[in-house]
Amino acid sequence: MSWKALVPRVVKLRMPADINVGVARPEDAVQWWANDHYVGFKSMKALRWAGVNWLRWSYQKFPDAYFAPADDIITLIREMTAAGIVPPLGATSRVLEGGCNLGRNLWAIRHAFQCEVAGMDISPTAIKTAREKIWTKLDRVTLIEANVLTSSWFDTIPDRHFDLAFTRWHLIHIPRGSEKSKYLENLKRISKTFIILEPVSPERTGTSRCQMDGRICHSWDNWALDYGLKEYRAQTFLENTAVFYSRP
Repeated sequence: MSWKALVPRVVKLRMPADINVGVARPEDAVQWWANDHYVGFKSMKALRWAGVNWLRWSYQKFPDAYFAPADDIITLIREMTAAGIVPPLGATSRVLEGGCNLGRNLWAIRHAFQCEVAGMDISPTAIKTAREKIWTKLDRVTLIEANVLTSSWFDTIPDRHFDLAFTRWHLIHIPRGSEKSKYLENLKRISKTFIILEPVSPERTGTSRCQMDGRICHSWDNWALDYGLKEYRAQTFLENTAVFYSRP
């Protein structure tokens, strides 16, 4: 037994999951988010000492886990600006996040750069909570409740309208298909720089894993090859996350 095991610590426990490997349908995979099933979902933590979980408790992730500080994305943006990939952001800039939920990343960006921000998410509770409890005192904020795969909103946005468009742990939950490809093309078209922050797993690349009767999807796409993106080797620490980008 290592000395670390002798130090009591709080650990997050893995929840049992009904994982199926196969093709997921977009109309099924979005239901976990569209019907707000995730809002009441509880995770487990435990007090572990000497390799034994002595005390366990459940906790509800929403809303706190969905509005955790996102200082790392500010560090990344500044790093990629210095590298000449992201344009300098300021008060006149516009930033869009697809799959924003409560907008924790946009919140950090707004306060760091004072720019105009917009976000789209399919979760009614997330958008309602964001509008009524989080973003109430700020202007130049647009929060859209819509399915990113089918929304006609993108048709109203001119090319290169946003200085930056990005996603973070969002595309992983959308099954690969023509609608997803079109969505990414829209994000690339309407932005000067498009960035994705998504997990990668070489041994799972090209597979889809479904949970909760297909309502949750993990689509392990080849982000560079499938969507014409370039990988950026970030110096900024981003846990279990790789960075890819596109510029017109």
